[in-house]
Amino acid sequence: MEEKNSWIKTILNIIIPIAVLGIIILLVYMIQPEELPPVEIDIRGGSVGEGKAVIENDDLIFTMDRETTRFSVTDKATGTVWESNPANADSDPLAPTIDK
Repeated sequence: MEEKNSWIKTILNIIIPIAVLGIIILLVYMIQPEELPPVEIDIRGGSVGEGKAVIENDDLIFTMDRETTRFSVTDKATGTVWESNPANADSDPLAPTIDK
């Protein structure tokens, strides 16, 4: 009788984890991520000339030097400017040569 109980416990110790793993795998495959609509960007007032490209919308102005690919983004509401390269890189002895 003890051998039979030991055998049943061994089988249950194998079957239960496999069943739980199977349920988890099934749930993962059943849960489908929600499809998001494509993002639309409304760009107004772009111009290209003299090596600079300027694109702007209601909130931001993006300006890029086409020769060096350096760019800046300006927040119209606050006037804050973010630049791709440090503004004074030419005179900064610690700036890498590639940034000068």
